[in-house]
Amino acid sequence: MTEFGVGTYTRNIVRALGKLDCENQYFLIGSPEKVSEIGPLPGNFSTVPLLERDTTWKGFMECRAILRRLRCDLIHIPHLFGIPRRLPCPYVMTVHDVLDHMYRAHDRSQPRRLLHLYLTRQVMRGAERIFAVSKFTKSEIERIFNIPSERIQVIYNAIDERFLRGHATDADRDFLAERYRVNYPFLLYAGRISPHKNLVRIIEAFSALKAALDKEG
Repeated sequence: MTEFGVGTYTRNIVRALGKLDCENQYFLIGSPEKVSEIGPLPGNFSTVPLLERDTTWKGFMECRAILRRLRCDLIHIPHLFGIPRRLPCPYVMTVHDVLDHMYRAHDRSQPRRLLHLYLTRQVMRGAERIFAVSKFTKSEIERIFNIPSERIQVIYNAIDERFLRGHATDADRDFLAERYRVNYPFLLYAGRISPHKNLVRIIEAFSALKAALDKEG
């Protein structure tokens, strides 16, 4: 499991499956240390150690051997990858974005961009189903990779339950208010500082909103 958004997505997907499905058998292939971050799971979930990254040749071959040994019916790959793989079972994949084929692609030469595009298209065509996290991502997959719409399903990311029921104590709130001197309404951005997040526009929009609210007040 990776860090940042994909890691969070993977952990929450597994936790949700643990609550919803106690019949099918699930194998969590990866670092036991990372799997332990998910927390307690029912007995139909098992950890299968894979210490090598599956993006390396050694890790890929080891992962294939595990899938063959376990006779898996289906594997879910929680992120987009650009190297076609011959797996011993069908796979579905989640695509969060296609940034590698948008602004990031400008850092590569034309032949490398075309090769990356071709290989990624082959990966998508090999998937039994593609899960896109938004309608925009689905439209970009269709446009850039020419994947038929019926093979792509939009599944939005759910809200973490902690945000619904609240998990901070009064002591936590007092500590944060004192540490950051926050005693007024504020806008919280919880994400990486990356160009594609367009934080400048968020700040500009919030500034314009604040100015408009001040005038009304």
